[in-house]
Order: sequence, then C-alpha cells, then structure tokens
Amino acid sequence: MWNTWKFGSAAIFFLLCLLAASMATPSRAADPGPARQQRFVDHHDGTVTDTRTGLMWATSDNGADIQWWDADLYCKASRAGGYTDWRLPTPRELATLYDPAWKKTTPYGIAPVLHLSDRCPWTSTTNLNAAVCFSFVTGKKVWARRNDSFQLRVLPVRGPRDASEEEH
Repeated sequence: MWNTWKFGSAAIFFLLCLLAASMATPSRAADPGPARQQRFVDHHDGTVTDTRTGLMWATSDNGADIQWWDADLYCKASRAGGYTDWRLPTPRELATLYDPAWKKTTPYGIAPVLHLSDRCPWTSTTNLNAAVCFSFVTGKKVWARRNDSFQLRVLPVRGPRDASEEEH
C-alpha cells in the first residue's frame, strides 16, 4: 500500500509541477505585426486612416527641414486626398503612431505605411517662441524653438482634435 500511495503522490506532484510550469510560461500569441499594419487603411491618395483613433494622416511628411511657422502653413495649404482641413497634430496624436517594434523594419518607430524623412515632426503645442516636436526615435516629446528647422518635419493630420491635449 505504501508503494501505491508513493506512486500516486509522485504522479500528482508531477502533474502539479507541469500545471504550474505551463501557467508560469507566457503563452506565445500570434505575431502582432500584421494586426498593427491592418490598423492603417491606405486610401492610395496620399492619405492613411488610423482605425484605432479615427484620424486621417498624410502618408508622408513634407520631406525637408521646416520651421514651425511654415509647418503650420504647410498643413493649412495641404489638399491631400482632396481635403482642406489639415492641421498640425497634437503630441498625443503623434504618440499614438509610435511603436518601437517598427524600428526593426523602418528607420523610425512609425508604421511602414507612413513615411518620415527625418525623426521629429512638429506639433500644435506651443509656448512663446517654442513648440513641441515628437521624436520617433525615442517616443518622447521635445521642445524646440519655432525658428529651428534642422531635422524637423511636418506630418499633417485631419479629424477631431484631441480635446484633452492642452494647447497654447
């Protein structure tokens, strides 16, 4: 009887160890890469819609160094996709596009369907002679003088402005 109990206890102990190990090992979900890319709908007219936020983005930035003042005018003059209500994005709106996992396949942490020619697009947030740009290298907002232009770009957006973002 002792041998039977000993064998039964060992079997139960073994099964409990297997159960605990399976619970402790993180399960491998399917690669989220394709799901991340399906989040963006390319309209093939110079615009992309982010289905997560409902915002429409220009598919590429302006392509050259630009001061904040000119970035604002660039957005207002944009007619991408036939729309006339383009604007500078808020820092939070640009942050929704950042994903460090995309740096494995693109130069910056932004969806491959969107093209940045350099790392830091301007935002609408200003304070006196400074404005915020968003770094797609670090995923953080950075203050710069509005007259600066080196490595600064503009990526126009359209849609309801993020009301929770404080603007000046």
